[in-house]
Amino acid sequence: NLTPLTLSAQLKDEAFYYLGRIAEEQQDETRALRNFNQVTGGREYLPAQMKIVNILINSGGLDASRRHLDNQRALRPEYTTELVLIEAELLITEKQYQVAHELLSNALDVEPDNIKLRYSRALLSEKLGDLALLESDLRHVLSLKPQNAEAMNALGYTLADRTDRLDEAQQLIEQAIELAPDNPAIIDSLGWLHYRLGDLYKALELLEKAFSAFPDHEVAAHLGEVLWKLDRKDDAQDVWDKGLEQNPESEIIERTLQRLNAKP
Repeated sequence: NLTPLTLSAQLKDEAFYYLGRIAEEQQDETRALRNFNQVTGGREYLPAQMKIVNILINSGGLDASRRHLDNQRALRPEYTTELVLIEAELLITEKQYQVAHELLSNALDVEPDNIKLRYSRALLSEKLGDLALLESDLRHVLSLKPQNAEAMNALGYTLADRTDRLDEAQQLIEQAIELAPDNPAIIDSLGWLHYRLGDLYKALELLEKAFSAFPDHEVAAHLGEVLWKLDRKDDAQDVWDKGLEQNPESEIIERTLQRLNAKP
């Protein structure tokens, strides 16, 4: 019984969090919400906020979730960045990309050198087709943290995928892979770069390595396309099917299938 632990100053946040989890498993949303709302700090605070947001989305909709996060930012300013990121993620899930972008931009007006917020806005700018802002945000991150392999890779991949600036893309991705040689996302970027450079066999080798380490729908989209171009169409279909099992609404696989005139 966890209830007595809610009276302990050291253990109360943890106890309320797990009481909330138990109520959630018993499908008692009211009790779950009441318990999660009692978590006011510690390492359970942010997971509790995510649980609250998910419950509120189902019962009160997006506005109720956003109001809750806004109140929490006023109460717990030290968690502002994380709460903004939770809200942005929520808006992205609801396909409210422009609203999420404004939220991140407003937060960056207050804290322009916040790397997490800059990086998130950069990725969202790519969704909105604003590659200039994506690039300036990622270059800002790299000016603050020149060894940030994630930002380096994101910029290199975007240049390889969305522009003809392949030399710059190659420089960035190769620098990123030196910093994080086992990162499947960077191996995927390097594979996709080689595909864009016309080296299908090198692309295949890298993308198979990335996919076996991280069978993600985006890597599946890339690997499937290379296999398709190598006339291994059944293998391509198998890889896309695996990607769609992982993410049935994958926009990148959908776009790939349309571009290649392939059937899922």
